[in-house]
Amino acid sequence: MGKNFKGNIKGADKLFSVNDTRSTDGTSDINNTSNTDNTLEKKEYYRINLRLDKELKEYISEAAWRERMTITDYINTLIRGDRDKKQT
Repeated sequence: MGKNFKGNIKGADKLFSVNDTRSTDGTSDINNTSNTDNTLEKKEYYRINLRLDKELKEYISEAAWRERMTITDYINTLIRGDRDKKQT
């Protein structure tokens, strides 16, 4: 049969890590020039599992595409706008 589950996912953390600034060979990312004093400001995130009606998923995908941003960025923009509107 070949590899087991652990064998199949070996190295996946390097491929899917959002906060990892290293390349897959373990060296620093040479394109990351914004950090000149070797300190990284780590931003905290909250992950959410969101169940949308199919029509809303289609709408939000299309709206995000029109704005040329990811769905996550689009949702963050909507929430920030709502928050700012209610704080005034």
